[in-house]
Formats: sequence, structure tokens, C-alpha cells
Amino acid sequence: MGSVTAWARRSLGLLAYREERLRMKTTPSPAEPQRGAALLLLAMAVTAVVMLVTMSPFSKPVDDKRAFPVQANASSPWPSEQGSDSEIVLVNPGDEQKVTLEYHLGETLPTFGLSLSQTMRLEAKGLETEVTTTLSVTVIQEPTKEEDSVYVSFSDFSLSVVSDGDDVALPAVNSLLAGLKLSVTVHPTLGIQQDEAIGAMNPQVRRMMSLLLDTYRQAYVPLPNQSVGKDANWTRERTWEGSSGLDSLAKESVTLEALGAQSATIVQRTHLEIGGEADGEDLSGRGEGTVRAELDLENGTLRRSEGTFSLTQTLGEAAQTLELEFLLQRR
Repeated sequence: MGSVTAWARRSLGLLAYREERLRMKTTPSPAEPQRGAALLLLAMAVTAVVMLVTMSPFSKPVDDKRAFPVQANASSPWPSEQGSDSEIVLVNPGDEQKVTLEYHLGETLPTFGLSLSQTMRLEAKGLETEVTTTLSVTVIQEPTKEEDSVYVSFSDFSLSVVSDGDDVALPAVNSLLAGLKLSVTVHPTLGIQQDEAIGAMNPQVRRMMSLLLDTYRQAYVPLPNQSVGKDANWTRERTWEGSSGLDSLAKESVTLEALGAQSATIVQRTHLEIGGEADGEDLSGRGEGTVRAELDLENGTLRRSEGTFSLTQTLGEAAQTLELEFLLQRR
């Protein structure tokens, strides 16, 4: 869930609201305050949809410095940006019966189904808007020449966006993703680590691949280096100091909730705090997230992982709530 911190900081609604509000200050319309508020909310909703719509090859490339004011190189809701990580600290070793928790490739590379749902609600001047994005994809792994790495590719991609109850028409992207694959390393305790830059020439395709890979990576919770028993607990802190003035702190607590003969259920809980200033106004946010992963002890592969995350942010008189769910399941 660590990268959720950066994903949350890159959420665009409030910053789109800020930019549109500043533009409207140059051409005020006091006779139409409700119309002005509606336009602001519309701008925020459109910006949320742009996160995925601009991934289409049929849309014009996004001017990142204008449309992504938090971070110019924003690429996906689950960014690969790394902050400063503390070491994983074992707080409680758990019961006497110990087991070593590690990720491995396994003799047979599994295929996964991955689904993601994100809902953003924005409120300003008494008006509200809501945008829900859902996607599903098949994650395919193929062997490389390296012992601990695989090629990851995606197929059967499905995407939908609903804005205030209305479906947003989106073009198919399966043909663009066909044949694209990326080498990743499976780290024993940290899970999926990206080996190489995404080589797609089309910037929209790069964003789509980044979105999928970063979402896939969230399913892997951090594991301790020591052997542990049931009810063991370990922690980690992650910090980000943003160039735009937004700082973030994520506190992660992970527990070995259940231990069987062939599998272990591991639960990660994350508390997130965001603070900073944007154009002279305080921007703050708080979030909570949970990832529940089932690890196959025999071969070190994930059987299933599901996560939820919620975040509330405020900027001046505007407020934004984000809710996200994902499910990774072996097929």
C-alpha cells in the first residue's frame, strides 16, 4: 500500500478545482454563482476522467505540467515513485510455530485476474459530483533468462467510466497493449519490483502500462526477514517530500492473521497523512487502507490479494473523497 501514498497525492480533483477557480477569478460572474460552482465541479469531474481517457490513442497527448500540477510526470493512480522507506521492524514474532514468509516465482507461473474500482466524489459551494472508474485485466507471466524475474503482460482489458450516473464512451485499448511486456523481479520480501522502463513509444500506452503494473504491485504486502508465527506483527514507515510543497507520511502495520499447513493470510493496514500548501491555501488529507493477501507457502506465490483504500482531502472550501478497491486472484 506504500505507493498508494503517492497515488493519493497525485489525485487531480482538488487541484483542477483550484486552477479553474483561479481562471474564473479573472472573469467573475456574480450574477450566476450557482452556474459558476457547477462549472467548477464539472472541471473536476472531467479532470478525473482524463486520468484514464487520455490513455487512449484517440485522444491528444496531455500537457503534464498543466494538467498534473502536483507532479509533472504523473502516470497512473498507482505510481511507481519511491519515497524514503524505513526498515521493516518486527514488533511481535508471534506464536512458537514459526514459518518463513517469502515470495518466489514457483515452478509454474500463474495467470491472474486483476480488477480495480475507483470512485471520486467532489464537493464545492454546495454542489457535488461523482466519477467511478472500473477496470479488469488478465495478468500473464512469462519466464526470462534471469532466475528471479518474469515478463509481465496484460490482455482482455476492460474499462468503464461513469460520471454522475452517465456512462462515458471510451475506445478499446486491447490492440495497443497486445505484444507489450515488461520485465519485473520478484523480491523475497518486497514482492514485485520493476526492472526496466516502459518501452512503449505512445505516452498514453505508457500510462496505461504503468497503471496496470503499479496496481499489480500493490497486491504484494511487505514481509519480514525473520521467521514468524501466527499473530506476528511488523511495521514500516514511508515518507515523501514533494517538490510541489506536499509532504506525505504512511505508517504500515502488517499482521500474520492466519497460518495453515499450506497457506498464510497476511493483513496490511496503512494510515496516510498528507499536508502542505497550494497557492496560499492549506491542503490536507487523511487516508486508511487495508490489503489482505493469501500466500501459498509451498511455492511462495500469491493465491489472492484484495485491498481497499479511502482518502479525504480538503483545499479551501472544496473537499474530495476517494475510494479504491482492487482484487488480484490466481486463475
